[in-house]
Amino acid sequence: MKNHSAIYKILMMCLIGSFSIPNLSFADEIVEIPAQELPRESVYPVFDHPQMVKSRNVVFENKIEVSANVGTSVNEAFVDQILYGVMATYHLSNVHAGQLYASGVSSQASSYTGQLDREVTQPLNYSLIPKPKYFILGAYEITPFYGKMSITKQTVMNLSTYGTIGGGLMGLGDTNSWLLGLGLGQNFFFGSHWGLKLDMRGLIYNGINPVSYDHRTSSSTPSVADYERTLTMNISVTLGLLYLL
Repeated sequence: MKNHSAIYKILMMCLIGSFSIPNLSFADEIVEIPAQELPRESVYPVFDHPQMVKSRNVVFENKIEVSANVGTSVNEAFVDQILYGVMATYHLSNVHAGQLYASGVSSQASSYTGQLDREVTQPLNYSLIPKPKYFILGAYEITPFYGKMSITKQTVMNLSTYGTIGGGLMGLGDTNSWLLGLGLGQNFFFGSHWGLKLDMRGLIYNGINPVSYDHRTSSSTPSVADYERTLTMNISVTLGLLYLL
């Protein structure tokens, strides 16, 4: 029985060894999987020609935009201003354009000057300060954003946001001053050709220091040359009706 048991053990070891030998022969083989076939956590779609707006209702390229505007200057202490002007913009593309902006300025002494006169014994006559009369501005316009918005879900409003930078002349009292304009605006189109224009512009020019001249010594409007000149920035805000030719 012992001999039979030993023979049985030998046969079992040979059988196990016959199965393990082929596996050992392939142990050194390494299978390489291409990197593009490896699993990833996320997959992003690739767009060869992305389109921000599928259907553009308002096309600017090679068109002229005209607008009539009215507004005011929001940070002038001694003078109340009403602006009324026109803009003409030629769009080289849907993004880039050249603009000409001309505006008259109706200026009158603000209520602040009357308050100063009432608080002193002798009137200060700040109402005689030389006031802006007009300005002409040539500007470069860039329109980086165009989109659509629906409020009532019955109609679609087309929007375009633009920025401007340019230079020109400011008519101040009895003289002219150089002018730099930096602006930001929004167009609201109610059709493919017409809409509203909201424009905010910083007008930087060589202005005057109102308190550098003693107005109590004169009852007539002094010259701009009588004042100390200083760098001035007025912020104008206008609203206008535009039409795209």
